[in-house]
Amino acid sequence: MHKSKHYVKQPSEKRREQLAAMVVLEIERLQTFPTLVINQL
Repeated sequence: MHKSKHYVKQPSEKRREQLAAMVVLEIERLQTFPTLVINQL
């Protein structure tokens, strides 16, 4: 579908992007957490 230059994102689309960013941050945090635990052992 061709998007016009004046294409405005829908609120749901913005929210989806925010949720995606939060998920990425959460995954990165969970990936670094085990290494912190291992370093403390």
